[in-house]
Amino acid sequence: MKCLNSAEIEDYILQLPMPAEQREAAARHIASCARCTLLFEAELDEQARAAEALFADELPASFTADVMAKLDLERELPAGDPVPVRTRKPRLRWKRAAAVASVVLAVGAFAAYSSPTLADLVRSLFSQATVDYGLLQAKELGLVSNPNVTVKDKGFTIRINEAVADPARVVMALQLSGPDGKNLHDRLSLGEPNRIVVKDDQGREIGRLHDVGMTDAFYMLIGYFAEPTSADHITVEGTIRRLGNEMLRIPYVEGNWDFSFDVDLRQAKAQTKVIPLHGEYTAPDGMTIRLKRLIRTVQGVRLELDTELDAQALARSPGELWKQQGLRFHFEDGAGQEIHSVNSRKSPFLASLMSSTQTADARTGLMHMSYTFRYLPPGENYRFVLDGYFVAENSGSSLDFKPITLKEHPALFNDAGDELRLTGFEMDASQDNPRIKDVEGVLRVQGGFANEFHRDQWVVRDPQGNEYAIQMRGVSLMGEKIVLEHESAGKDYAFRIRGLRTIPDRLTLVRKVIDRTYSNVGWSVEIKEKE
Repeated sequence: MKCLNSAEIEDYILQLPMPAEQREAAARHIASCARCTLLFEAELDEQARAAEALFADELPASFTADVMAKLDLERELPAGDPVPVRTRKPRLRWKRAAAVASVVLAVGAFAAYSSPTLADLVRSLFSQATVDYGLLQAKELGLVSNPNVTVKDKGFTIRINEAVADPARVVMALQLSGPDGKNLHDRLSLGEPNRIVVKDDQGREIGRLHDVGMTDAFYMLIGYFAEPTSADHITVEGTIRRLGNEMLRIPYVEGNWDFSFDVDLRQAKAQTKVIPLHGEYTAPDGMTIRLKRLIRTVQGVRLELDTELDAQALARSPGELWKQQGLRFHFEDGAGQEIHSVNSRKSPFLASLMSSTQTADARTGLMHMSYTFRYLPPGENYRFVLDGYFVAENSGSSLDFKPITLKEHPALFNDAGDELRLTGFEMDASQDNPRIKDVEGVLRVQGGFANEFHRDQWVVRDPQGNEYAIQMRGVSLMGEKIVLEHESAGKDYAFRIRGLRTIPDRLTLVRKVIDRTYSNVGWSVEIKEKE
């Protein structure tokens, strides 16, 4: 992938609409390219300075005028014609603060917003950067709670003023501010000793909240339940004992910012609808899919189904490998138009998946799966269409090669429809921890995968029989085939080999596990929500 310019990196930071594969490609490229990493950090720094002004506890009286002065917006817009930020760029690069404000202002309500109101809007779960269909539904039905949580210790303050819950998930906005009153988004990490859990009315833990990012105005935290809860009330309990960030070299501060609040689910439960589903299909290579039910809640639509592998399929995926699987499917409306896709390789494709779960049954080969979508058309009939599935299997395919001759004489690896071209070998500084001076082998690769590759396991074996695990670094573009591009400008995709510190005369490339894709399926079933 070619390097990004500042405008493209700004679009990435601002979460402006772009295909999922393009966003994934940009994220991997920025992580692996020194030039783009520096540009990304500079853009974030500029955004942070602008955000300090917007998200301070007290805003200057000139706030709205300042925003207007920094935006190249036409004040007269046709009614109901919101103009995307892309089409009207800020005169000055004011980052997310100006971008979100410009969306608000562009809908033709310039005079309606005073400075505090505008600031409250972009701080909210319902800002342009974070809102989804489920949140809008919850707001429309009056299901937004105000926990009114304020906890202070060691000069840092945690506030929670918005939470939305239904039997399937909890979403809340958590603000963290420092001694100077400015919002912080780099000091709270969830994971011991910090955790935020959800408990039902019997005190049982039914979920944990995780930071999904999306905005620097607050921590957007979401927790999905493995099973929809039947509780009338749930409790959100936070145990926050440490602030800081080791990776960013921000010293830890120990303290106590614990909190707890209850949410009444009775109204949300009344809006929940369970639709039994019927349909079973066995694919030629041994996977059976059984639809179970559709659960329509205020915030989303949950599809539940089971998969089961037969004896021959399990033999290809021994031990725990069979649990590493996934489905590829989409929904179509009555006219055959695609509504949403899951794990699609088409570009572009429609997606509204919020979360998915996989739980292995006690019986080997049986898996319980769920997929929660932001939106599926309510009160309509549509069709579930299976496009394929993938599962981790033993492989063992290998290729011997001479590292020093690859540049002049590339080696070809062909296996199960995957075609790789080994183009070079070099030693490079280890990327795992820049503070530790070490080197590692780098195998340069071109080509692509017809199969999935996220669960692949690759090693190289030296002449003495020592094996070294491979980390795949670089960018993959989704299409009918996953195409390996560049780790960085001028450098092919990288198979990085930690622990290999010299270049042997010969090496063997071995794929121990393949994330095999099966597309030879042909099944669809109508989902009837309309009687």
